[in-house]
Amino acid sequence: MPRLMFASLMLILCGAIAAPAQVRVERLPEGEAGEGRLTYVDGLPVLFLSGSPEDIGRQHGKLVGKTIAPLLGITRKVIASYGYDYAWPFIAATSRVLVHNAPEGYQQELDALIDSGQLDRDAVLIGNSLVELRRMGGCSSFIVLPERSETGEVIFGRNFDFPAFNILDRMGCLFVVR
Repeated sequence: MPRLMFASLMLILCGAIAAPAQVRVERLPEGEAGEGRLTYVDGLPVLFLSGSPEDIGRQHGKLVGKTIAPLLGITRKVIASYGYDYAWPFIAATSRVLVHNAPEGYQQELDALIDSGQLDRDAVLIGNSLVELRRMGGCSSFIVLPERSETGEVIFGRNFDFPAFNILDRMGCLFVVR
């Protein structure tokens, strides 16, 4: 099953778009949660996650939830910056529909991330679907079809080619998911 790990990066991206100067960026703390761990390699945070979708989401939330939680409030500011603050309930409902149509494992992973990280559900779901909702562009992606991958599964990668806004350059994190 493909494992898509956008939540943290999208939340960071959303925070970067609107008023980044007021955002205090915390260093991701090293630690372990179940089979997951966050460590630094040559100054770059690397988040190792493994197991079922729920395990991966739980590890993700426990390891970075406290750090990304303050950025969740900024998601609404991003939407307001596009003139859509009045539409927050509709945008949240649309995000829920988009995520509901995602593969079950992805939904399980997000649910576990939200629960274990004690994160605002709508803000996380909007953060995960904001690019699709707004068609903001700026992403380079690749996909390896099952018949071409060593595992027989779809492999998907995405690079958010957005300006750093003095946040993304300080909040990058490499995810290694098994």
